[in-house]
Amino acid sequence: MHPMNMAMLWRELGTDVEKWPQVLTFGVIDIESKSATEENRKRLKFCRHLPVNAPFDLVEVNLDEFGISPEIKADFASQIHQRQQRRRNRVKEEKILERKQRELELQEFNKLRHMPQVKQYIICDIESMKTCCANGYATRVYSFVHLWSFSYHPLKSFRHLVRQLRSKNLH
Repeated sequence: MHPMNMAMLWRELGTDVEKWPQVLTFGVIDIESKSATEENRKRLKFCRHLPVNAPFDLVEVNLDEFGISPEIKADFASQIHQRQQRRRNRVKEEKILERKQRELELQEFNKLRHMPQVKQYIICDIESMKTCCANGYATRVYSFVHLWSFSYHPLKSFRHLVRQLRSKNLH
């Protein structure tokens, strides 16, 4: 639980945790992921037992449901306001980052959209093509695969190559 929430509960229920209710149920407002750095271990007493750099989460809860007195809320009003402002700023920053990311993706997409498309087709080298044609597998490729780019009617060029090989080898 977040230290601010713990301090509010201590003020409301007393420092003797044995007298607290067995089960406390709260709504979660925010979760902060932290690591047990030396600074955090000194500042947050409850995480001193954690190994250095061990991850942990601080959960800020809604104490309004619990019924915290107005006097205690007034004492912590500035901290509560700061945390609300921090959450609002974080949401704004996340929206700005998401918008920038979408704009970058759109720019990249537009760059790719205007590039000429290169079509690549898989064909065999001459030896494997002869073998494929002789065995009746003119359109299938089994071995020695190479990528070739045809700029003008690639499928017609491929069919023309197959016809030439068939006519030379089969007749």
